[in-house]
Formats: sequence, structure tokens, C-alpha cells
Amino acid sequence: MERRSVLASIGAGLFGQLPFVRSAPAAPASPAPTPQPATTSDYEPFRKIAKAKGVKIFIDQPAPTTAAAVSELHLDMNMVRASIENAIARTKQKPELNKKLQRLLGNGTAVQQVEFVHGSGKYYFPEDLEKAIAQSQNVNASSDAQCWVCENVCTVVCNCLGNGDQYCKDKCKEVCHKYC
Repeated sequence: MERRSVLASIGAGLFGQLPFVRSAPAAPASPAPTPQPATTSDYEPFRKIAKAKGVKIFIDQPAPTTAAAVSELHLDMNMVRASIENAIARTKQKPELNKKLQRLLGNGTAVQQVEFVHGSGKYYFPEDLEKAIAQSQNVNASSDAQCWVCENVCTVVCNCLGNGDQYCKDKCKEVCHKYC
């Protein structure tokens, strides 16, 4: 694929489908276990945040879909960070992925953190995108498709309505990262 084509794909949506990433367990490590569903203890930090804020929390219940309720959706960064912490706790058996999630929590911008938790589609770590962009500008570089792996990562995600009520459920998404 031409450099311009790769850059245009990235420019069209950094967190969209990148043409040089394959969803394959090609990483040198042994196959990862199937993601496990959230447990009662996974929801506990979210309950504590809701209690401290004096708002209601609903686990595995659909949020209201009325026009007024949907228009009042807003972000709760405490819940966003708790979602990343939950993903970190649930990826301990994947050291490279776990390290990148820890970096996202510690050094990522609020936008990057929200994209990981609430974004649709695959998630790409910012530092990996930067490497991919730099490599795509090297005329002599070969394709690095073998250096990417996409795997399911599950975490508890809470949607906050304008009144503060939290609607939380376990969600899995494909997270893509470079391993070489």
C-alpha cells in the first residue's frame, strides 16, 4: 500500500480501521485466554464512585432511550478512569497490553482515555499510531502488518446521564497494539 494511502486512512479517522493491522493472534506469546465476564467485584469501584457522588447506579440495565435522556448524556471521568483500571486488572496475563493500558491511565489525555472506554470500533494506542505513521513515511520500510495484534479486552463501561445516574455494563472491544 502506498504511503499516501496509509496516511489518508489514518487521517480519515485515527481510531478507525487501519489497513496495515491484522486481527490475528500472530504475537509471539502463547494464546491469550478468552476474556472472562465481569464479576461482582469488578463493579465495586463503580458502586463506590456512584455512592460518593450520591447518584444511582444500574448494572446491566438499559439506559433510558427517550430523546431527553439521550440528549443529557455526559462524561464522568472518574468512571472512565475506573474502566481503564478494570481493563488493567483484567489483562494481567498480557504483560505488553497491560503495560500500555497502565501508560494510558497514567499519561494519556482525557480524550485518549475516553476514546478507549467509549469509542466505537477498534482501539489503537497513541504511541503505536505514532510509530506506524513514522514508519509509513520511510520509503524503504516494509509492511509492519506482522507487528500488530488485535485482541479482545473487556472492561466495565458506565454511561452517565445528565442527572448523574450511571448505567454500567461489561463491554469487550478489539484493542490493537504493536509488539515489535
